[in-house]
Amino acid sequence: MNRFKKADAWCREMGLVSERAFSLMFDINVQNGSLFKKNADRGIDVKASITRRILEAKNPNEVERMVIIAEERAGASSPRWVNVVLDRKLAIANGRGKVYGQIVELDNFGITLNPYQLG
Repeated sequence: MNRFKKADAWCREMGLVSERAFSLMFDINVQNGSLFKKNADRGIDVKASITRRILEAKNPNEVERMVIIAEERAGASSPRWVNVVLDRKLAIANGRGKVYGQIVELDNFGITLNPYQLG
């Protein structure tokens, strides 16, 4: 499955509809390969952690769900890269952040909370 279709499938699975959400899922696919990483040795089950936190948050909005996804997926990264991955994912989820020392504003790239459409 190509990266666009995979990002779309993850958005649908997580109930996300925005351009930023699609960008987050696409970025996870490109940078990390998978959304729902498991690593028994480190006690990591990203899907279970995301599901638990979303349920505990009691109907979080889309940005709040993206932040949960960003935090959980970053936490499953190699310990050496967790902070880099987290900065990048949170910048996408929040629409603004510092990535590799640069302030990034997704609105400047036309990536908003509007619903995405695959061409």
